[in-house]
Amino acid sequence: MKIEMTPEQMQMVQTFMELQATHSARQAAEARAQEAIASGLAGKLAAGSTDLDEPEVRLLLTFVQNIDVLRGVNPAIWTEDGAARLRELQPKIVAAKTKLDN
Repeated sequence: MKIEMTPEQMQMVQTFMELQATHSARQAAEARAQEAIASGLAGKLAAGSTDLDEPEVRLLLTFVQNIDVLRGVNPAIWTEDGAARLRELQPKIVAAKTKLDN
């Protein structure tokens, strides 16, 4: 289907699409990196290790800070009691993050 555009409109749409492509590629790369961190963290925890590296500490902090959002999305999985037990970890995670930041 042909859509008539002026040269100016074409340039504006082209510029936006180039920006969108760059943004989408960056989001995809960030998602792949986060998947690798999450997978590594899950593997460590499955093996019984709680010795986490910096990206894992940061991801874990984000998870615990957002547990209430996750509860809203799927309350059947995340009970209030379970969320409360996870929130108990937050001071420990914040302390580990602070130590990493310094």
